[in-house]
Amino acid sequence: MSGIRNLTKKGFLFLDLLYKPQDHDNVTNKSQSLSTDPQPTFSTIGFSLGVFGNLLALIILVKSAHIHKWKVFYKMITTLSIVDLTGILMLSPIVIAVYTNDMNWVGGKGLCHFFSFMLIFSSMCTCLIIAAMALDRYVAIVHPIKYRTIPKDRLVKFVIAGILLFSAFVSCFPIMGIGHNVVHFPGSWCFPNFYDKFIDCAIFSYFYSFLILLLVIMTATLNIWALAKLIVGKRSNVRRGSNTSRAKRHIDVYIMILLIVIFVVFAVCWSPFVVRIIITQITGRHDKMVDLVTLRTASFNQILDPWVYLLFRRESLRRLVGQISKRLPMSNKERFFAQLFNATSFHNTQIEVDENSDNSLPVKVGQKSLNSSDSKTSMKTLEITEL
Repeated sequence: MSGIRNLTKKGFLFLDLLYKPQDHDNVTNKSQSLSTDPQPTFSTIGFSLGVFGNLLALIILVKSAHIHKWKVFYKMITTLSIVDLTGILMLSPIVIAVYTNDMNWVGGKGLCHFFSFMLIFSSMCTCLIIAAMALDRYVAIVHPIKYRTIPKDRLVKFVIAGILLFSAFVSCFPIMGIGHNVVHFPGSWCFPNFYDKFIDCAIFSYFYSFLILLLVIMTATLNIWALAKLIVGKRSNVRRGSNTSRAKRHIDVYIMILLIVIFVVFAVCWSPFVVRIIITQITGRHDKMVDLVTLRTASFNQILDPWVYLLFRRESLRRLVGQISKRLPMSNKERFFAQLFNATSFHNTQIEVDENSDNSLPVKVGQKSLNSSDSKTSMKTLEITEL
């Protein structure tokens, strides 16, 4: 019995050592001994995938500029890729250097400020860009007439500039004294101290976390509202409307699928981390291993964003649905969605419509009518409005 008690006592002492708050300004060798990943494997793989994916996404965006014409949504996607690529190039080499330096922080306090600045900037900027894309799609789908009257080319430049400036301003809070940048367990990353309940630390922790969560909730609401309007509100108009209405709805579906997946990836990656900050501030109890895991989960966002675009952009979805439709027998409802993903193009083109079709979807693209007498009724010019 005494042996069991001694073993239990040693176990509690170990846990107390593991989760006991430490001096974040001078991370000791205890952090090194508690590190579960002494090699920079995770950071190296993430760095490689993130850089390759973002560069590939940017190359495809530039090469397909003649199709999307640098409309609002694609300017936002390009900015998002640049922000993700910049964050990876700035942060991952520092993490790798710390791991190769036996978990001893390199660069001193100045590099800690820089790391914290870039981490806050990347998360805030990404969240704001996704929210701006959701707002753009909401206005375009729910209020299309107003959307056409907005000077979008000039406005999107001001919005992107405002997002960058606001994100940089928030990232400077700890440097200006609203919060306190410290090195966190296991000594490989810097972020404002959200363990202590000093007024400056609490203000930044709550402001940063609740702002991210508020933007996530707002973006989810806009996406749900726009998707519901797209699926339900326009169904009757599409069935009795022109080719332009049907084709515009198809393109809106592509954009919404891509936007929703990007939003879900961000919410899944970053929500655990900001929720951990709030819980730690409220309860005063912290778990360094859980904080490290949630931070690593958040870092996946910059890696996954470009691959989401590459996999869920319109051309990829069309190929996927085309392959599935060739190999599997489909019901009428499944055929409807297959035609939906293969019906239209992003640029102005001509679409032939089967007027007698039950689903009233375009069935042929870029072909002349077989019956010249019916050509006036079967051929219409598709004018795609600005995305």
